[in-house]
Amino acid sequence: QVGPALTTELEWLWVAKYWLDPNNQHEYAGHELLNLRGSWGVTPSLTLTLVATNLMDKGYAERADFGFGSYRYFVGEPRSLVLGVALAL
Repeated sequence: QVGPALTTELEWLWVAKYWLDPNNQHEYAGHELLNLRGSWGVTPSLTLTLVATNLMDKGYAERADFGFGSYRYFVGEPRSLVLGVALAL
């Protein structure tokens, strides 16, 4: 490797609408999320990584269902940023 290596990835996650009950009377509208990942090989022994999830900070359900007369939503994660450092000794 001659110079710093930079890799990036933009991920679009699309969940279509789906039915929440066996009778197809209640539905979840679905959602879209954008995630970003990057890695930079600063030196052969030092790598920095960044992971950013839910870039637009959208509210969404990780899972949703309908039962016993009410909706139930399991709230998805808000925007998050994680920075990583890897050092090979």
